[in-house]
Amino acid sequence: MASDSALTRKKGQGSEENTAEIPGPKIFPIADNCYFAFAGNAELADLIFEFIQKRMPVWLDAAASAKLDGSDLALKISKELRKHFIDKHDYESVYRMDTDFITLLPLEEGPTALTFGGLFRPSKLSPRRPHITCGTGIQFADPFLVFLNKACGLKEMTVERARFLAYWLVSHVIDSNTGGVNGPVQMVSLTRGRTGAVPKVEFDADQMNQRIGELYRLIGSYVLDDDGPSARIPLPKPTATP
Repeated sequence: MASDSALTRKKGQGSEENTAEIPGPKIFPIADNCYFAFAGNAELADLIFEFIQKRMPVWLDAAASAKLDGSDLALKISKELRKHFIDKHDYESVYRMDTDFITLLPLEEGPTALTFGGLFRPSKLSPRRPHITCGTGIQFADPFLVFLNKACGLKEMTVERARFLAYWLVSHVIDSNTGGVNGPVQMVSLTRGRTGAVPKVEFDADQMNQRIGELYRLIGSYVLDDDGPSARIPLPKPTATP
């Protein structure tokens, strides 16, 4: 999971009346080797996080005892969230304050990312759907994901390569967005170790930025260098106009 560090407070769905960007964390530890990340209304996200933090030990115990897979657990969590925030509280206020969030959990099937969209719509990332973007930067993130998928392939890679591409993606959105997204990048990953799940939060931002700069220079030299590899690729002939 990777995120920017700009918190915004939206008055309602589709509203442009946001406060100024407030720097703050958007990825939090829930319990041992469990993490929560969000995009959208920060105040609603705080309430969701508090509820999830209280209920997560119960959910993990239920998943282990009933041998629930990630999809079943996502449905269970969604039902409890809807009951608590929609049935118990004001439906309209939750609907207007749209917030997406992701939980990264050490389940029996391995480290698993469960995602929850508007009105707590559940899903699970899988080999068929290995990534998701959310928040105000999605219009910049999704096209860049298409580029990364063509250039690198995103379905099968090492954790370290995935971490680098996640950092590059968020950095690109920070550089490209018109507001609501800002640095620094936050990131966490979860891998299966010999004795259980192994989290990794630390990363060298300077090294990541250096690699990104080198890649941009390499792309530029490949495309623009008259003596470089691209010079050996024939350009398409112009079509005749009537």
